[in-house]
Amino acid sequence: MRYFSHDEAESLLPRLQEIMSWVLKLKTQARKKVMDYHRLEKSPKANAANVAIARAQAEFLVAQIKEQLEQIGKMGAMAKGLDPCLVDFPYRLNGREVYLCWKYGEENISCYHGLEEGYAGRKPLPTHVLYKDVE
Repeated sequence: MRYFSHDEAESLLPRLQEIMSWVLKLKTQARKKVMDYHRLEKSPKANAANVAIARAQAEFLVAQIKEQLEQIGKMGAMAKGLDPCLVDFPYRLNGREVYLCWKYGEENISCYHGLEEGYAGRKPLPTHVLYKDVE
């Protein structure tokens, strides 16, 4: 597993902001298309072609979301959720494996959590990490 330094992880934030902003737009569009599809599917007046088009549009948007999230994985980070939008970075804190935890909209990475704790277990990073990596 590749470990990030705090500075390395923060250097990715501008790109992650772009990706997550796009993902949220796609998510809104996908949700609308899925609702359109379900409405058409249940309508006695809908024809099969319109239902198929609505389904294909929804599937395309979902595929676009997955593609964007895969870009995060290629960076070595892990997209952990879309509500809220979360990204984790493998990190070593005082010899212990943890994840640096970033939430879309945050200007920097100031929290971490243990491997099994998740977002609910977020803790503030120690001061020495915020100002200089020691490992």
